[in-house]
Amino acid sequence: SGPMPAARTNASAIYDIVRHRMLVFGGRAATGDLNDIWSFDLTSHTWTDVTPSNGSAPGARRTPNTVLDSIGNQMLMWSGQGGAGLFNDVWAFDLTAETWSEFTSTGSTPNIRYGVASVFDPMTRELVAFAGFTSLGRFDDTWRFDPVSVSWNDVSPTASKPAARCLHSASYDGTGHRMIIYGGQNTGARGDTWAFDLTLNTWTELLPTASPAGRFFTAHVYAAPTHQVVIFGGNLGSSKSDEVWGLDLSTNTWQQIAPSGTSPVARDGATGIYVQSEDRMIIFGGHGSAHLNEVWSLNNLSAATAISQDEGLAPRVFNLRQNSPNPFNSPTRISFSLSQPADVLLKVYSITGRHVATLVAARMGEGDHSVIWDGMDRFGHRVSSGVYFYRLSSNHDAQTRKMLLLR
Repeated sequence: SGPMPAARTNASAIYDIVRHRMLVFGGRAATGDLNDIWSFDLTSHTWTDVTPSNGSAPGARRTPNTVLDSIGNQMLMWSGQGGAGLFNDVWAFDLTAETWSEFTSTGSTPNIRYGVASVFDPMTRELVAFAGFTSLGRFDDTWRFDPVSVSWNDVSPTASKPAARCLHSASYDGTGHRMIIYGGQNTGARGDTWAFDLTLNTWTELLPTASPAGRFFTAHVYAAPTHQVVIFGGNLGSSKSDEVWGLDLSTNTWQQIAPSGTSPVARDGATGIYVQSEDRMIIFGGHGSAHLNEVWSLNNLSAATAISQDEGLAPRVFNLRQNSPNPFNSPTRISFSLSQPADVLLKVYSITGRHVATLVAARMGEGDHSVIWDGMDRFGHRVSSGVYFYRLSSNHDAQTRKMLLLR
């Protein structure tokens, strides 16, 4: 219900978990590029135009990148193309006041570009972006933007990294603390998948035995319950897709998903979010034979993407649970389970990514385990109130959770 946003492609969207809504920004309509913001209430299925009526605002554009900074209660937006021009400006949309403010960066910045892929790193509270079509052609650089210090940092590794590209897609793997990118375009549609370790700033190519056909302009989300990347649609180069694929990051296996019910028409340029509390992927817009403004929900995503252990695939090595109590002002218990003996590390980090304490660094047996954190750092000092992250890692797998200490 409510007024409908104009049909569009190559918009961007975030899931505002506090207000249980999808926020959509920008994109390209039949009449040109847009800079409006729309809120879609996921309970009442109502659209509301929340474009500020006054004050400064980003220029109209397609392929903007938006990420949710839940700590700052804001949506960060940067890059894109408007008309014949490219952008590298960074803006924040306050989720309560529903107003825009622009960051004025100091130091070096990425050159202007569109067709970028970005995620938000909650451990360092930074926007992390890879590649895109720049004013000098396609690039393969990796950058971090810190909204607190208002500064960019080029973290492009000199070793292995993805080839230069644009029009690719990305999601944040909260279990492994990684950015996962898929596909894109460079002299044709690409079908490769890479993981960027957000702790080490290193790239690793994921090499499944079989992958979807290469494509660009896909809707792309991460589903935490099954530790999977899920993609919908995209441009195959000569045609558009209505396929849904899931990549199990534990087994590095792609699986084509065949949902029941009516499916959206083939399209590229749709934007998507994942609602973990309801286990569903929501997509909006895109371009089929024309611009679109439909909203679709792919429900029961974990069931649709689950791969049976009867297929002989390796189970998850460990499962990290939420600490208890949380929030806490006294010692808190962190529990996890191992499906087999493993060498594990359990570390605590500050919100800036600083290593605070190491709670476990040992080989442990199969079964349930728990450890107490007393709120002391590795030097024996009491840490201050705030948000902290604890990360359990073993070999190439990792899981991260957030906790709140209140003194």
